[in-house]
Amino acid sequence: MDKRLSEKLNDFGKALLRLSEAIDESKDNSKSSTLKDGVIQRFEFCYEMCSKLIKYYLENEGIQEAKSPKSTFREGFKIGIIEDGEAWIDMLNDRNLTS
Repeated sequence: MDKRLSEKLNDFGKALLRLSEAIDESKDNSKSSTLKDGVIQRFEFCYEMCSKLIKYYLENEGIQEAKSPKSTFREGFKIGIIEDGEAWIDMLNDRNLTS
């Protein structure tokens, strides 16, 4: 794995951990709108990082069809690096609703 891809994957892992922590914390304080906003923001951040990570991987593999997040997830699903492509498209739609 090239160094840049490894760094991106590591950064994504850290962001995903932070999202998980925020979700857990929100379960203890479900009435906090500030906390809810933080969870949404961390979800958006993780989703963007993941999209860029997959796109970077695809480009390194010589796959240039990934022009948008939707096409990135479709290509990632097609080559088997993500499962349940429809769930990723659903998350894209959810992410667009939160923005």
